[in-house]
Amino acid sequence: MPISSFEAVVNATTTAEIQASYRRAMARLGFRNIFYAARFMMAVPPAVLQERIEIFSTMPQDFVKTLTARNLILASPWASWSRQNTGSISTRDLLACGSDRASEDAATQSVSLARDYGLLSARLVSLKNCVLRSHGAVVLNPHAGASHDDEDRVWTRHQREVMVLSNVMHMRMASIRRPTFVPRLTERQIQVLEWSSAGKTVAETAIILGISAATVEKHLRLARDAVGARNTGQAILTAHLTQQLFA
Repeated sequence: MPISSFEAVVNATTTAEIQASYRRAMARLGFRNIFYAARFMMAVPPAVLQERIEIFSTMPQDFVKTLTARNLILASPWASWSRQNTGSISTRDLLACGSDRASEDAATQSVSLARDYGLLSARLVSLKNCVLRSHGAVVLNPHAGASHDDEDRVWTRHQREVMVLSNVMHMRMASIRRPTFVPRLTERQIQVLEWSSAGKTVAETAIILGISAATVEKHLRLARDAVGARNTGQAILTAHLTQQLFA
């Protein structure tokens, strides 16, 4: 694989560019179908922020929609294995060693769905421990209808490049500003939260910003309401986690 493939992922400035560069590189190596899923705030309590799973895929849209609509992703054998292991495994080996999980209804549905779309012959790459307090995995399939031997041949030729680039892609996804479902704060709301996080009182913040204490209180309240926080401390944390504060 040319070094330019790695440079494209490293130098990307948006999630869309990272994903497009990774897709092109995997296609050149022989994996046309990709399914990537990740979480980047595993240590954050759900009460603070409800994180959505980050997903991008080149697999058929109906396949992806069915997986998400039926909540099959986290219950699939691929997700179960990637949460407990590092490295990679073929679907053939995964199903051979995971008969206990395959007996579960949701796991069975995900396997059957992949088989129906001709995507069962795939390679799972676990991205566990690649990024602190985050987790991810990518499933790679040569093409719809590929056999297990087809997948094995592609993997044998390019496993080092795939492993390294997948880890680089995951690290870039973790570090770049990603779209968020939390509303964007105004400049003034960010200012009052920043000074509050620095230990300044409402009165001190008012003097620093040249506004009244009542105006500071108003913008703190609006900031809390915007991010769904119950207090200013939670608003500061949520704004930081969504890359609006200290970014």
